[in-house]
Amino acid sequence: MTERSRLGRFLGVSEKLLLEYKNGGECPNDSLKKHSTLISFICDANVAGLGHPVFVGDADKCSFWFEWATPIACAKSQGITTWGLFVTIIVVFTAVYCLGGVFYNRIVHSASGLDQIPNYEFWYNIYDWTKDMTIILAGTIFSFFSKPRSPSTYRGLPRDDEENTLIGEFEEES
Repeated sequence: MTERSRLGRFLGVSEKLLLEYKNGGECPNDSLKKHSTLISFICDANVAGLGHPVFVGDADKCSFWFEWATPIACAKSQGITTWGLFVTIIVVFTAVYCLGGVFYNRIVHSASGLDQIPNYEFWYNIYDWTKDMTIILAGTIFSFFSKPRSPSTYRGLPRDDEENTLIGEFEEES
């Protein structure tokens, strides 16, 4: 299995984009250290083209630091998504429907109370149907988890043979 090679790694630190190169060749002053480079990308939308890196400094002739002002480092605005637009349209339509309907029913029909709500009976029937279906479904689901009742759970009731004996005695007396 081959090992993937990486040129560097990106670090996101306090809204700065950093590219770090490590483990380069051995440093001339210290054979235990290896060359490293850090490039800091800075957002600058006013730079023409891609900009260019600027050398900032080096520590012990082994670690180098560059800054690169470029418009590519600037975050792109997300804008509105398709779903966001759809939800916004639905919310606006619903608000206009409700407020316009209440206003219309109040002014034209002189409605008050719940009668102001546009198509109140329709919405109440939907609520009522949903409530009924929830009760039915919950009852069906819970019935699967409960134990079935057997006839032996009824106690204190006369058995059939005792009842028949009593009926027979009553018929003989009459």
